[in-house]
Parts: sequence; C-alpha cells; structure tokens
Amino acid sequence: MAIRPKTQIGTINCSSCSELVPVKRTETGTLNFSCPWCDLPAYAKQGTKAHENIMLKMKPMAAAVAAAVATIVTPAPAPAAPTPVPAKPAPAATRKTVFG
Repeated sequence: MAIRPKTQIGTINCSSCSELVPVKRTETGTLNFSCPWCDLPAYAKQGTKAHENIMLKMKPMAAAVAAAVATIVTPAPAPAAPTPVPAKPAPAATRKTVFG
C-alpha cells in the first residue's frame, strides 16, 4: 500500500486540549489533523460539513507558503566576482660587478 503525500495547509486549535495542531490535505482533498499532545485524530472528506467547519476555523499558512514560493521562484543572487589578487612585483635587477 503506497503512502499518499499530504500537504500542510494551516493550523487549528485541537477541539480536545486546545493546542495548536497542523492541518494537512491529501491529494483527494481530505483534511487530516492529529494532536500530538492528546492523540485526538480527526479527518474530514471534501464536500462534508466537517470539512467546511475545519476550513472556517483553520488559520491558513498563506504567509509561510508565500515565503516558501518566493524562495523557490526567486533565483539566488549571482555570486560576486572574486577580487583579483595583485601581481607580485618583479624582482629588482642585479648588476654584475667585479665584487659580487
């Protein structure tokens, strides 16, 4: 049995313990949330009254999604050109003399 991917679309307060819980949507539109503190599982199929109630109470993740999309869509800035290393000066010319 293959596991279907779920996408987090927002958060909601748990109806049992009032902790903030992530709400996820499956490919088929079913909403799932499971409270890690009190272990209350909940799901709502698309088109039901439960689905509508969860969507009304849920705090959407629009800001987080917009930020994630911006990082994906916006290309990273091009790296700055490396600073050229100055060339070493040529050694001073030496004169040939009788003494050295």
